Amino acid sequence: MHKVLEFSKHATLRAAQRNLSDSDVQYILDHGTELHCGGAVHVFLAKKDILQSDMSNDSITRLIGATLVIDPDEVELYTLYRNSCGLRDIRKKAKYDSKAA
Repeated sequence: MHKVLEFSKHATLRAAQRNLSDSDVQYILDHGTELHCGGAVHVFLAKKDILQSDMSNDSITRLIGATLVIDPDEVELYTLYRNSCGLRDIRKKAKYDSKAA
């Protein structure tokens, strides 16, 4: 996914609190695993997603476990968080059926 995201006010605040820059968010977006759960797109950066050439870069490896929660329609970043076990938690979320809403 190579899109430019609009940051919500909440996402801007959370990015500042979690010390994640725009380039960090872009790296997660470009290399992370994309999952569709709970009516949103979750992009999770696992250790296996990081390029071998970037493994020695501490500013990249600190992103392991970071998750972006994106609105699939408006391409807006809702929020972001860090959770090293996040992929397991994301997979537990209920699937969203847009036809039922």
